[in-house]
Amino acid sequence: MDSLSEEMDKLMARLLSGSKLLQLGRYMRDLLQKNHVKVSGSNGATISNLTITAPDSSPNTDGIDISDSTNIHIYDSTIGTGDDCIALSNQTSQVYVKGVVCGPGHGISVGSLGMNGGSAQVEEIHVDTCSFKGTQNGARIKKSAVQISDVSFTEFWGTSATDDAIKLSCIETVGCANITVDDISIKSASGNGETYSCINAHGTVNKTFPPLT
Repeated sequence: MDSLSEEMDKLMARLLSGSKLLQLGRYMRDLLQKNHVKVSGSNGATISNLTITAPDSSPNTDGIDISDSTNIHIYDSTIGTGDDCIALSNQTSQVYVKGVVCGPGHGISVGSLGMNGGSAQVEEIHVDTCSFKGTQNGARIKKSAVQISDVSFTEFWGTSATDDAIKLSCIETVGCANITVDDISIKSASGNGETYSCINAHGTVNKTFPPLT
């Protein structure tokens, strides 16, 4: 990595750690073997009109990684990586994502919470009017050791590369509660028929394809 790239990395680290009322836009970077933008300990950051590109074969290249932060707005951006387009982890709340084009990558993800026995709280995460193309997932919550509750998946349409179009799989000891799945239509690209799985998840279902019970 050249000296200019190193200086930009240092600048980004200073800006996004513990920042308040920060606005970031039009920052572009290719082929980094790590998180491109990390937001930690921040209150009131806005990220917009951002383009991040990395090949889908590049490991551990989250586009935007958010932790210990609140009141974060991400909109009108294009993110392609070898890992999560946006990753959210412990102690994060009031994150608003809108108008983001994600792909390639793993999707927009809430990370594995409480897997090392610690406490974790992630709440008020809103993902609206986003597109996923060539991603492993759309919007997902990774399997966690804490209870997942009060989550709504609404108005998802698209095509799945696998037959498993809808997957709700929660840890048996804690399960998932008050999950709402509404107005979902996901078809399999293979044409072999769509399947779903629902394990230890409880809530309400309305207008889904494939039919979810």
